[in-house]
Amino acid sequence: MSQFGTWMRRGGDPLATAYLGRRLTVSSHLRLRDALPAWIAGRGDGKAGMLDAANLEQGGRVSTYWLQRNAASYEQTDRAEFLAMEATLAPAIRALDALVRERDELLGALDSQRAELEHLQQRAKPELATISRGVAEVNTDDAVVLARRQRLWDAPVTAAASRITSLETRIRAIAAEAAGLASIIQVGFGVAISRTDRARKYFERRAEVYRRALSRSSANGAVIQAAGIGTITIPAPDWTQQRCSWIPAEYLTTTTQKESADV
Repeated sequence: MSQFGTWMRRGGDPLATAYLGRRLTVSSHLRLRDALPAWIAGRGDGKAGMLDAANLEQGGRVSTYWLQRNAASYEQTDRAEFLAMEATLAPAIRALDALVRERDELLGALDSQRAELEHLQQRAKPELATISRGVAEVNTDDAVVLARRQRLWDAPVTAAASRITSLETRIRAIAAEAAGLASIIQVGFGVAISRTDRARKYFERRAEVYRRALSRSSANGAVIQAAGIGTITIPAPDWTQQRCSWIPAEYLTTTTQKESADV
């Protein structure tokens, strides 16, 4: 069994149980105890006059210290999720990298062996029966001597073909093992995307509670409607919008990262 054979989830999906078992520090739903502080902060900032033209960014986005701190809290959560995912998948990443390097070396050796085999097959074959006999072959039957000469002539070709077969067998084994490791990494990467996306939605809901309280308690609450300010969104991290860089392109499956995140 592979050293990653224990990384299995119910249903057979190869996932790092140590990572999946980690409890997300935020809920996918905004509970009262999470919403209430945001509401109180919004009301306080609204009454303090935080909602004015100076606190509107270009494009009509509300910008206050509380919102900046909320976004920073999400960035910290996202960073923690990424580091946890990276640490959990590190053994698989290292193993896959080693396999890819071994495969590249073997492919180079395979090209050399194929060239050598082609050279051997193109040799000008002498008339074996005319080759002079050694002292030990003086009394040996002609058919035996000829068969021996043929085996000696074929030996380099047979050896080269055997080496090629061994290399091809190992390369196929590497491809199968690498595909398994790539699946582990890809699924784990998708799970991390799912977790950080849930966290982002949580912090966006907190920001929306704050925004409504800010607008309703501010003397300049009409600024919200006049500026057309809608739901506050937090940009998704760049790493969630890109393919997993730990997996060589040839080992990426047709399953998208978002589909992997739905495990």
